[in-house]
Formats: sequence, structure tokens, C-alpha cells
Amino acid sequence: AALPDLITTPTSEPLSIGGRVSWRWLMTATHQGGYVGIRATGKRFELRGFSVLLVRGDRIVRAADCFDVAAVVEQVAPESLGCSEDAGGIGLSRRLSVLADEDNIGYGE
Repeated sequence: AALPDLITTPTSEPLSIGGRVSWRWLMTATHQGGYVGIRATGKRFELRGFSVLLVRGDRIVRAADCFDVAAVVEQVAPESLGCSEDAGGIGLSRRLSVLADEDNIGYGE
């Protein structure tokens, strides 16, 4: 596993407004496997973010997490933040923007 000791801790009380529930959190982990094209570094990192749930009745119909992937890269491999191209011709900056657009937006409808 890339982050075998991952711990996520809430850092705020949940806030519920009009069917949406949100809270802030802190994630800590050790970078033990590949992540956004960066090989394992063995470095610990912290990541702050927040989550939002859309609730209808007693069902969660959408969940979204917001966090800064580049903040992790800055902690585990700051030299990777340049725009160097990888074997696929896509620099890390482009990979990070793709992650933000696709992976970190939300789940379910």
C-alpha cells in the first residue's frame, strides 16, 4: 500500500446546512508507495482538507473531498514540482491538475 499508516482525524465539528454536512480534517501518513508518479520516499507528510456530504433522507447521495495534492508533493518530493516531462510526455504539473479535476471532486450522484 502506498500509505499503509494513513490516519485521518477530524479537526472541526461537522456543520450541517440544508442537506449538506461538512467538516475539516488532517491526514498524516508515510509515503511508502507510488503516488502521482512519484516513487516511495519513506517521508511522513500532513495534508489538510475538508469533506462535504449531500444527504437526502437517510442516504448519502454525493460525497466530495477537497485537498491540495501539490502540498503532499512539496513534503515528500519537492524537486518533482517542476514542469519536467515524464515518460508519457505529461509533466507533474499537468498530472496534478488532472487529479484535481477528476479524482478529488466527488463520488456518486
